[in-house]
Amino acid sequence: MSYFSGSKKITVGLDIENDSVKMVKLRHTPQGPKLMGFGIAELSPSNKDLIETRKKEISSAIEKILTEEKIKGKRVISFISGPSVHIWLAKMPSLPAEKLEEAIKWMVKEKAPFDLEETTLDYSVLDKVTENGAQKVEVVAVVAKNKVIREKMDLLKRVGLKSAAMDVASLALLNSFKVNNEWKKDEIIALVDIEANTTHLAIVKNAKLEFSREITFGGDTITESLRDRLNLSDLESAQKMRERYGILDEDSDKGTGKSSDEATDKAFRVSQIIKIELGKLVSELRLSFNSYRAQCLKDRIDRIALSGSLAQLKNLDKFLAASLKVSVEMANPLDKIPLDSKCKKKRYQQPQFLSPGLNIATGLALGKGEAINLSPAKERWARSARRTRTILLPSLYFVTLLLLLATGYDSLNQKAAVYEKELQSKKAKITSLQPKFDRFETLVRDLNRWNERYTSIIRLRESSIPWVPVLAQFSEAIPEKAWLRELSLKEGSTDPNQKKDSFILMIRGSIKWEKLVAELSLVEFIRELEKSPYLNDVRLQSTDRNTRYGHEVIDFSIAAHLPRREEISSSTYTSGERVERSGR
Repeated sequence: MSYFSGSKKITVGLDIENDSVKMVKLRHTPQGPKLMGFGIAELSPSNKDLIETRKKEISSAIEKILTEEKIKGKRVISFISGPSVHIWLAKMPSLPAEKLEEAIKWMVKEKAPFDLEETTLDYSVLDKVTENGAQKVEVVAVVAKNKVIREKMDLLKRVGLKSAAMDVASLALLNSFKVNNEWKKDEIIALVDIEANTTHLAIVKNAKLEFSREITFGGDTITESLRDRLNLSDLESAQKMRERYGILDEDSDKGTGKSSDEATDKAFRVSQIIKIELGKLVSELRLSFNSYRAQCLKDRIDRIALSGSLAQLKNLDKFLAASLKVSVEMANPLDKIPLDSKCKKKRYQQPQFLSPGLNIATGLALGKGEAINLSPAKERWARSARRTRTILLPSLYFVTLLLLLATGYDSLNQKAAVYEKELQSKKAKITSLQPKFDRFETLVRDLNRWNERYTSIIRLRESSIPWVPVLAQFSEAIPEKAWLRELSLKEGSTDPNQKKDSFILMIRGSIKWEKLVAELSLVEFIRELEKSPYLNDVRLQSTDRNTRYGHEVIDFSIAAHLPRREEISSSTYTSGERVERSGR
């Protein structure tokens, strides 16, 4: 139920992140929402671990926005997230409201990792569907620990605000996307909002939420890594460096290999550290996309809409598009929300102020708390009890109806028992055939694996790659205190535009950990490999701190494209053949 129905036509969305406070004020009219104002107040990176100091800073930031934007209302829509909040998307039988509510409570009780007595639960029906002739409803259910809700309520009370509604980020992203974007039928879009310490992921199809996840990664992850790896004095310096340099594009990356300019070299080092950290996010997004494909039986993600405080990092959209092989566009949450007639400030008309960082705050104001509301004032369960008592008032008509339903229920139970017996019989047959089916699947996999190996060997033999000069360059480029654990080859290309008859060389190894030295050695190794005429598109796949042989090391994985003979200049190739023959 909305707290803004009737005469309540103005909503304020409040997004409190670890690096900023954002607020959006909308007026809801018959012609659609109108923008009345918004504000963004940055928070100091140095205070993020000082809880009481941070609370005071957040309170001051909220008061500043309220004053500057002349927001007089005291009721706001906020959201909560983190490990104490869980979201489920499920299909349930089509039941009366009270029965559906009970069914959802039982589902959540089975899945929730904590006691429901200490939580608040709310749900919303997203759609009605028909499956195998049976009517079902698609629901989203959210449960959150009361402690987290109280903490957010207390923070709002410090500045005299009240929680009209408490939503979740994934639904806010969906609200914003529905108003500001167009999509094709059955198109699958991943909404990725990267904030200071959390990445919110919502996968939508036909304007409906199909998958939701929160990833523990944000701009602070990169900032802290830059401070530690570049030995900077504070987080402010690291954040300025992150914002100044960002990610170098491919042309700049290659240029730094031959430049001695100190600023250019610093930009390259910053870019490489950012890429290493973003590799963790890419891995989590791949895992999420695979989970979505498995759960929803979908085989693709059509595009990504990027938002959040980190979204404007230089070349982040290009990096994610290249890493995930999915087109990436920047979200503009206020693009199609016109200014209210009472709001004539010039700054609202300038496109540079329509930041993707306002995506969640805009979605909260658009949603009006209608789908999910975890605020204590909602008292959902008390209203349900009152409805139940009203339905059970004594009435001859209802007593007769209940008797008829009971008779039909007994008949359905008898049929269900027959169907259950048949079902168990068929399950037993399937179980008896399962070992044979498993053995057949194993043989098919083995056959496919050997066919792939045979084909790869044939193609490798035909490729005429000069292995001796390639390996000779490897031995010269390997840094001190580093060793290679694996060199492997597979068909394909690191670039989707390359022909399929190419090979990818996978390089896995370890570097003994020394602060800054290990990372810089790895960067230098990549730069040396990029100079090789026999390797193209050298990419760092992953890094991981580990312990090997009693030493702390950085394990790394690098992929490089091995070009075909015709892709290498004739002089280079002839030289390579001479080295190869002399090696023999």
